[in-house]
Amino acid sequence: MRKFFSVALMVGSVAFLLGALALALSASPDVKETKEPPVVAAEEVELSGIYFLEGAPPNDYTGSATIVKIRDVYLVHFIAGDVVTRGVGIRHGEHLSVGWSTGERNERRGITVYKVGEKGLKLYGAWTAYPGDGRMRRESLVFIRALPVPEIEE
Repeated sequence: MRKFFSVALMVGSVAFLLGALALALSASPDVKETKEPPVVAAEEVELSGIYFLEGAPPNDYTGSATIVKIRDVYLVHFIAGDVVTRGVGIRHGEHLSVGWSTGERNERRGITVYKVGEKGLKLYGAWTAYPGDGRMRRESLVFIRALPVPEIEE
């Protein structure tokens, strides 16, 4: 029962953060447009793979991210220094939205919305977290190598 409430709280938090981030992205004059080439057939680009993770200033960090697609869901695992982050995401056109948490007890939760660019070779992300300072940050994922998409029986 405790697990159910923990999952319900996570889903509610992700929904809230998705709405807040969408509102902030559409209304914030501080968010600068990222210049990337136009996406060609974004829905056809397979995102499962291993990526180099790089955070933009003022949160300079590097690490790796692994994305695995299972049906319509994306499982994402980030490692940056000694911080391990796990998330679940959904794809809508040229955007991948990932709700995530860090810590043994999911002390920090957040949302990252990526725009798929360059045939899936680079993802441009904007993220925020709670607890935090209420600001959006930027990061990018650069494709390293593909992973096989697992076969799931219906």
